[in-house]
Amino acid sequence: MSLLSIAQAGLIFSSIATALTPLPERAASRRAASVVEVRVTAADGRKLVEEALAQGDNRMLVLTLQPGASAFQVEGARVVLLATAQSGPLTCPVRISGVPAIQANRLALAAPDISTSGMFCERALDLLRQKSLESLSTHPWDLARRLAIASLDPKQPGPRLPVAGCVLPEQLNLKSVRAQSSFLAVTVEILPPDPGTGCR
Repeated sequence: MSLLSIAQAGLIFSSIATALTPLPERAASRRAASVVEVRVTAADGRKLVEEALAQGDNRMLVLTLQPGASAFQVEGARVVLLATAQSGPLTCPVRISGVPAIQANRLALAAPDISTSGMFCERALDLLRQKSLESLSTHPWDLARRLAIASLDPKQPGPRLPVAGCVLPEQLNLKSVRAQSSFLAVTVEILPPDPGTGCR
């Protein structure tokens, strides 16, 4: 068989293989994820933390953010939360500082440091520290869910994706997060929707 015939046969087999590949699979192979950066302001961060802490079911300690805009701050490379920890009759102000991180596709604080004030609260700091850390680690901040909600309704508060169109939470992968001067910069990968699915 000549080289020309071999080449022609290869082209024929290649065409047959392409034709036999299901259309959805061929379409999926052409789709590509996009990567964007989302800015999470202090106001956005406060809302995310409040939503996460509201899901807490730890009766040993209730952790809530203090009133005011300063309850969520970005200081250098760290996030600072000003909260109130309540355990039974004991209520103490706590300052929680940590490095923003990604945990199970949600935002969280790594290497957290907790301090308090007042004689009774200082004595109870070991208990407050342990229970506050448990509350934070078991309720990371669901940025993907918040972004998906905002993509469906323009009246929703931020944070918001810098692209048009609605997305589902499962289409969003948080890739990295870093603290800037006054906000968190989160790199988000937007996956294409599965064939036949749409925003709910």
